[in-house]
Amino acid sequence: MVRYSSLPFRHLVKIYGCDVTYTHMILADCFSKAKNARDADFQHCINDRPLIAQFAATEPEYFAKAAKLISPYVDGVDLNCGCPQRWAVKEGIGACMCTNPDLIFKIVKRCKEVNPELPVSVKIRILDSLEETISLVKSESKKLVHYFITVHGRTIKERKLHSTFRFC
Repeated sequence: MVRYSSLPFRHLVKIYGCDVTYTHMILADCFSKAKNARDADFQHCINDRPLIAQFAATEPEYFAKAAKLISPYVDGVDLNCGCPQRWAVKEGIGACMCTNPDLIFKIVKRCKEVNPELPVSVKIRILDSLEETISLVKSESKKLVHYFITVHGRTIKERKLHSTFRFC
């Protein structure tokens, strides 16, 4: 959720039993380049674990560096390939990355080279068909080991619609 995964929100959902929380989507290039961006985008406390830092990236080096910088404070990092917002898609981040599995592979691979012990996940959206979604997951899982895929249960087009639930 955009800008909802702040420290106070994460604290609140943990009071109600949430086991793992995620940060909001942080731009890896800005986070890796500037302390001001790190201070503005990421707050944490001792009770804020387990925590996954969610990054948007198109450059493997920025994602790997951002992951390295944040690793002492989190339990894993996530490459957000699920954000459907127009500005994100225009920047080449978020959900549009699902059409470029080779780039996803390069980003995750570089992150694991720099941070071999840090768990990495990739968040995707459901593609236009179940077959396309399964194909994307299978193509990535053949190339990589030691990472996770999470699937946002809506397509890009369903971003402003009420939640839908599909039975497979």
